[in-house]
Amino acid sequence: MWAVLTFTICCGILAIGDWLAVKTKALLSMMFVGGFIFLVGFTWLGFPSDLISASGANEIYNLTIGLVMVNMGASIPLDEMKRQWRTVITGFCAAALMGVIICGLGALVIDRNMAFVGAPVVAGGIGAMQAVLAGIDPQDTMYNTYSIFCTVIIMLQYLIGIPIASVICKKEARRVMKTGEIEKFRVSQDEGTEGRKKLFPPLPKRLQTPQIILLKGCLVTSLGYFINSILGSWGPTMLVCLLLGLLFQELGFLEKGFLGKANADGFVILAMTIAIFGSMAGATQEMIFSLAVPLIVVFVLGIMAVILNGFIMNKIFKTGFGMCTAIGLSGLFGFPPTMTISKEVAAEVAQNDEDQAALENFLMPQMVVGGFAVFTIGSVVVGSVIGALI
Repeated sequence: MWAVLTFTICCGILAIGDWLAVKTKALLSMMFVGGFIFLVGFTWLGFPSDLISASGANEIYNLTIGLVMVNMGASIPLDEMKRQWRTVITGFCAAALMGVIICGLGALVIDRNMAFVGAPVVAGGIGAMQAVLAGIDPQDTMYNTYSIFCTVIIMLQYLIGIPIASVICKKEARRVMKTGEIEKFRVSQDEGTEGRKKLFPPLPKRLQTPQIILLKGCLVTSLGYFINSILGSWGPTMLVCLLLGLLFQELGFLEKGFLGKANADGFVILAMTIAIFGSMAGATQEMIFSLAVPLIVVFVLGIMAVILNGFIMNKIFKTGFGMCTAIGLSGLFGFPPTMTISKEVAAEVAQNDEDQAALENFLMPQMVVGGFAVFTIGSVVVGSVIGALI
């Protein structure tokens, strides 16, 4: 009974987020509203600490995160991925610049080590936190403070990064609609691949059932985890799954957006979104207040670094200051918010289904790939380097 009730409450909180996202025309993202309600609820309103863990969302997240990444890879056309090399460079540079500016300027305002610890975590998340803390002796008297600081940063990243990224993506979406650039993103689901002979021919229509579609996705996901077990730390599991999804879709083994075709995407994304807010259950008022100044410093400097990186990358690649900035900001929340924001903005700005699909083709590849470059890889590299300097 408790599991069903907690899951229902969590669904209700996210439903409020959806409602406000519609009412504010995507200015307030569902992720932002949901995160704010969970943070206030856990910190001030006495939400049960097991509200999210008891709902079963964490188990669903752990079970399906790889499958969702395979689905994302299978949803991005290969030709579009080839065009994303600028996005990857933009993401890497954003993570590096955040590290340099927060460590350099932040150390002049707050404790040096606090700035060093916070820099990679602002650019990434749990992976970056683990990387930077690995360079600190657990017996250090400040180790626990550093750990709490990193945790609070992770808790607040959604609340800060998502609304800013939503506004920027919305502005970029309107810009490409107005200038006509959107026309080159009007690609049908199978355009560019329909006439291409593939290694795996499509299954007969009667065999394209949810069970068989999901089985194929699970097989590719299992392969991703197996490959990662061989590569170890050299192969981030989710990145491997993303690339395998792309590969096996191009080979014809996977359908594009197969989770949607199996009618499974809605529930899976819902459970994953609930699980993401689980870390907020550990927040306390004292924790938030004591770290207020360091938090403000690292976030302000981090956003400044992202804006500067966006300006530089726009000058180099001519891909739009706003989009370059949004790619850098994706390090503050990663996946699946990168996908959620893209869909929300596309639905809000578009005037019809064709426009919406085109806007998703414009926003989603850049945001998802950029998120991996900053959140999954770049921030971990920065964290490893900084951890050795503390």
